[in-house]
Amino acid sequence: MSDQLMETSQAKIEALEAKILELEAKLEAQVQETGEELHGGRAALIGNIKNGAERLYKDVSPLVERYKEEQDEVLRAVGAKICEHPFVSVAAAFGTGLILAKLLENRVCNGGRSHRS
Repeated sequence: MSDQLMETSQAKIEALEAKILELEAKLEAQVQETGEELHGGRAALIGNIKNGAERLYKDVSPLVERYKEEQDEVLRAVGAKICEHPFVSVAAAFGTGLILAKLLENRVCNGGRSHRS
């Protein structure tokens, strides 16, 4: 369950970061387009866009921080479980490694084809 929460949190963080990058690119494109169309008042326009970007960043940054805190919380919980049960953790990791190795071996050696016809 903690792995699922961590993956969900990571996906949300990545989505927010992608959205921020997208908005920054749109703002930059808008600045360039507007700069070409308008010669006067460019500094004021850029200031308004920067202010808007700063407000957006202030609005979005608490969300990003919250998801990062949740991720850190999940990592601490997983670390605590590993410390509480080190032998079980090693055995689980070893078993997972064996299963993955077998799956990869079948996939690579058989070219992704199944043994069944």
